[in-house]
Amino acid sequence: MKPLTDCLYFLGEKPCGVYEVCNKNCPHYRPIAKSFLIIKLGALGDVLRTTPVLTFLKKRHSGASVTWLTRPSALPLLASSSIDELLSFTWQNWLILHARHFDCVLSFDKEPSAIALAASIKADKKCGFLMNRFGKLDIANAESEYALRLGVDDELKFRTNRLSYQDIVFQMMGERFQGEEYVMPTVDEEKAEKLKKRYYIHPSQKIVGINVGCGDKFLTKEWGLESYRKLINILLEEEQSLRPFILAGPDESRLHQQLYNEFYDTPCIFSGTTNTLSQFMGLVSLCNLVVSNDSLTMHIAIGLKKQVITLFGSTAPWEIDLYGRGVKLFSERSCSPCYQHSCPSLQCMKDITPGMVWKAIQDQLQG
Repeated sequence: MKPLTDCLYFLGEKPCGVYEVCNKNCPHYRPIAKSFLIIKLGALGDVLRTTPVLTFLKKRHSGASVTWLTRPSALPLLASSSIDELLSFTWQNWLILHARHFDCVLSFDKEPSAIALAASIKADKKCGFLMNRFGKLDIANAESEYALRLGVDDELKFRTNRLSYQDIVFQMMGERFQGEEYVMPTVDEEKAEKLKKRYYIHPSQKIVGINVGCGDKFLTKEWGLESYRKLINILLEEEQSLRPFILAGPDESRLHQQLYNEFYDTPCIFSGTTNTLSQFMGLVSLCNLVVSNDSLTMHIAIGLKKQVITLFGSTAPWEIDLYGRGVKLFSERSCSPCYQHSCPSLQCMKDITPGMVWKAIQDQLQG
């Protein structure tokens, strides 16, 4: 009796673990009704804010199998039961995908290797970006034209567009975004629990996460040491029930250390800078509210359904959906947003004062 090779649980080299024998008598047989391949490699924040697509696909297509191809660094963000097959972008997986046929390919990445794969893989339908015969970025369907234009029309992207990233991604599929939330993996809470004990965090206290720095790519997102210092001092002076929680990654180790040297003997809590992604998500889960620039930390906070105060300078605030759980603060300067990687003044970020952030924190926590 032939094994059920079209079953979602079929492994091939061994029983699936759901039932001991793979044949037509299996009560758990689940035929794959439709197969989707999502290609989204990076950046990490963009990967996370693409996950609402998973909720839509699973709801719309019962019995669908979803394969997601991404970079190794993004794998921890996609460890979700909503993804049936999570693949790292390697040459081996490239070859495997070329031997397969999908009902639909959803290509949301503009990298040359990603669009080359999207163009060459076999599928009944394709949506999003692909490579044309000239080796140039192109689109697979008419609904993706707006997304393509955003990349080559500064007036459209910086001044006219008011669609969020999710609106645009759903539009590329020919669908309408209806508030589908991020799909988050299970977070590692062990380090968070140790931190709660180390800093004596009482359940009655409200934790305000302050994400410092901006990585090393978009330095124009940097709010500045002095601004962080002033905000922390306001929190410490104005409200005894609030605990500032300094959140930082490896790229922010210098700034994290500077703030630690200044505030180590205060009620401030410090995340450290050597956490894994899963550990860091666990730390963010401790927060009642997170103050952040446009960053991966912001997206993690959104995905964890935290109140979020987001500071925008070089990037467009309207592309971010806070799902009604936060406030966007941004400059009204004519040069913002610009998506530049460096700036001699960073005045757009300086326009956002610690006092403005403090008021937004009060409004959100009291609302």
